[in-house]
Amino acid sequence: QSVPLPPPSPVGSCQVCASSLDESRVEVRYLHSGGASLHIQSVADDGRLKTVGGDSWIVRFETNTSTWRQLARDLGDGSYVADVPGDELDVRDVQTHVQLWFTSLVPDYLESRWWINVSDTPTSRRSFPSLPAQTLSSADQLQCRAASRPPITIAARAQPPAHEHPPITRACTGGEDGRWVRVSETGSPPSGMQAVFGHHSQFRSPHIWVAFGCASTRRQHPHIGRCLAKGNLRLIIVGDSISNGFALDICARVAGRSANCSEWSGPAKPLPSGGIIVSNAMGNPPRIGLGNVVGKAAGDWERALALANDSIVVLQSGAHDISLPPPGHEKKVSPLSAYRHHIRLLAHIIARVQAVNPSIQFVWRQTTHQLLLEDAKSLKAGASLCGLAAGRARAFPGTNPLAIRALNEAARSALAPLGVIIWEEPALLTLSAPLGAFRDPQHHDACGAGSDRHDRSRGSRCAAVRRKGEEFANPVDATWARMGGLSEAITDTFFDSVMGCGRT
Repeated sequence: QSVPLPPPSPVGSCQVCASSLDESRVEVRYLHSGGASLHIQSVADDGRLKTVGGDSWIVRFETNTSTWRQLARDLGDGSYVADVPGDELDVRDVQTHVQLWFTSLVPDYLESRWWINVSDTPTSRRSFPSLPAQTLSSADQLQCRAASRPPITIAARAQPPAHEHPPITRACTGGEDGRWVRVSETGSPPSGMQAVFGHHSQFRSPHIWVAFGCASTRRQHPHIGRCLAKGNLRLIIVGDSISNGFALDICARVAGRSANCSEWSGPAKPLPSGGIIVSNAMGNPPRIGLGNVVGKAAGDWERALALANDSIVVLQSGAHDISLPPPGHEKKVSPLSAYRHHIRLLAHIIARVQAVNPSIQFVWRQTTHQLLLEDAKSLKAGASLCGLAAGRARAFPGTNPLAIRALNEAARSALAPLGVIIWEEPALLTLSAPLGAFRDPQHHDACGAGSDRHDRSRGSRCAAVRRKGEEFANPVDATWARMGGLSEAITDTFFDSVMGCGRT
């Protein structure tokens, strides 16, 4: 069974062209093995078939119990494919929202010498420049669209069995794609889902992450804090405000050991003696990222980490590396190439530290996705989401999922061969998270922006309380985002798939 595409366009094809959300075509194909595939063909505004890739097609899926997103696979010829897993489609209808987040005139835009210029950040159009930028047409190679087609309902393949979800026996190992499943108001799993959720005593959000094709074996929440005591290991977290949220989750979980949760400004100061050490070096100074560690201070970082015996070191950087230029600088040129270079420099530092300190274990936390679009009801809404309003030039590059994927592929390629554990779930969970999970397009922990600073902002005050192992007072409208449910779910996966101590 399939929903056929319209007949081929009679006006030919194109390679250097932007895609149109309305003109592009979608086909659903049911698979004999279960589930279905959703095929997208990019078509230009004038009806020509686009025959090269480079677009960011996102498909948001929704059922009566679950929600998730998928970045459609680019087949390189103007067509894209997204999978509809049988876990859901074989037992219930799935509603799909096909969305065009970005379209590129050239398939290798991210590999070109594209640049981010403070004075040229779009305020009146949806395009972004690359070098050389001689005319508007040559600067118009990447366009933010942030638009969604009307939903398509894919009918379930069969009547639901006695239990809503089929029995699953394979345990999750970490890094699997999945979906967010809604829990009841009492905090209990939906009917028939107990085997999938495992033994959960409480939930901090109205949704919980469940991987496709496997069953969670997570322990109850109160037991997770004991994991850090195993082997008397010290946890050192080096990142920016995003990983700082993760660190605060852990500080709050180890109440009673709160004196061991310490801040570290970097290798210019000795390592604190606490069991949990947090450094915001990747985000301070801002908009530099890895350069703060692998640049002039590289030797200092190497010496400090070489002395960090019996430690787990979690490293994270990405958003600052490809954000707007740092204060006092006009532009960033080829930020993806620069990131790859800096990741290789970091790999050299890690290898040298491992050679002299075999008791250290490095973990790389993959860069999280930023939310550009849930549903856009009009072109005006799409333009606003693209950051065209005054003071809101935030759409690129962090909200382009292809850019985030490129960062994560670079980190995985350079660091995994050294035995660095690649923590994949931060990227997986944020790509699929609904709008209600985000405090802003980047942050999703209980404190949000400002948690890495020391001022009178809400984020800073919240962080000071959570570092003590206490809960920051939430307002009456304690939403999923304000409770930090997405960040807490990501933190759970650190104990499960990275450290292995949350498994039964």
